[in-house]
Amino acid sequence: MWVLAGNFVAAIGTGLVLPLLVVYLHDVRGFATETAGFIIASSAIAGLLAAPLAGRIIDRVGPVVSAAAGLGLEGIGIALWADVTQVWQAFLVAGLLPVVRAVIFPALGTTVARLVPEERRQRVFALQFMLLNLGIGLGGLVAGYVADRERPETFERLYRISGMAPFLFAGAFLVVLRHAGRLRAVDVAAEHAGREGSFADVLRDRKARLFLLMSLVLMTFGYGQVEIGLAAWTTQYAGHDVRVVAWEFAANTLTIVVGQLVVLRLIEGRSRTRMFALVGVTWAAAWALFGSAGLVPGTPAAVVLLVLATTVFGIGETAWSPVAPSFVNDIAPEHIRGRYNATASMSWGAGAAIGSTLTGLLLGAGGGWAGVWVASLVLGPLGASLVALRLRRELTPKEDGRFAEASAPA
Repeated sequence: MWVLAGNFVAAIGTGLVLPLLVVYLHDVRGFATETAGFIIASSAIAGLLAAPLAGRIIDRVGPVVSAAAGLGLEGIGIALWADVTQVWQAFLVAGLLPVVRAVIFPALGTTVARLVPEERRQRVFALQFMLLNLGIGLGGLVAGYVADRERPETFERLYRISGMAPFLFAGAFLVVLRHAGRLRAVDVAAEHAGREGSFADVLRDRKARLFLLMSLVLMTFGYGQVEIGLAAWTTQYAGHDVRVVAWEFAANTLTIVVGQLVVLRLIEGRSRTRMFALVGVTWAAAWALFGSAGLVPGTPAAVVLLVLATTVFGIGETAWSPVAPSFVNDIAPEHIRGRYNATASMSWGAGAAIGSTLTGLLLGAGGGWAGVWVASLVLGPLGASLVALRLRRELTPKEDGRFAEASAPA
């Protein structure tokens, strides 16, 4: 419960920052859209470079201590956004946050995997994701109504307040769970004495390679668009203000909170790779709706399309969120579980970097390039669906989550 509570508290802080970061950089600080895209992309690249070290840290010192330290440093990084006025400062802050997040997310995933029995992991990951999005949604809704593009101090207050939340929880997280975290790290090391492992072991695993490719594409044309594409398209091409961005995040969050447990029951015992393929199809449909809002800018119809798009996107998230981390932890050997989780996070970070760069370049260029951007968002997830179906051939029924086939007598 402490892991889930920590995720929720930190998520509220993230929600106060994430949805409007591109608006803050572009409208408040006066950076060009392309520059804002490169700043956010550089953030993802920094996280990508930090992931190998993060995996080693988690496997050596334990996931709980790693996560608590990361949450504290994240608070510092978020608060620093309030004082950014120059491009070089933005790049500096953008480089700090992903380095610590490269530790936080795989550390939390490793903690859950070690504390929760295998048969319950998918449910716990689903609950974790639901609370994460509830926190981000609540934070985003508040940010949309508090932030004012004409008053920079409103953004500055949001960043300073959200920077406090990870700090406050990090201490409690460390105190309550430090014993379990250290014990598990020691047990694993003794269990696998002489088998230190490396990231090369992860990349030699064909199942891991196919999953990483699929998740890279999904992140590039999925979550990689949220930080910059969602707000930029809504405010610059669909003709609406930041309050509509808040409604979009609220609709997405409501979909996840209401639908997560329902979807979880529907996917229990079903093929994980088919769920991945379904996520790709769902996200392609969501981006098609999102892009359609640009055809009727500034109208109520555009608002409906934007909100509907994030709702459909949320349906895909409810399938991705419990299945992806469960799959990674089921194929991971115990002694390098941290490295498997860090490598998965690395693929998501790489997708965010590529997606942010792509969005900044295409939307910044204007004209017909905006249509190219929308088309890429529709086609990209469909390509990931094909990779998911290829991955299915490499898996046993148990690894693919087909429990009925896995338990059937030979």
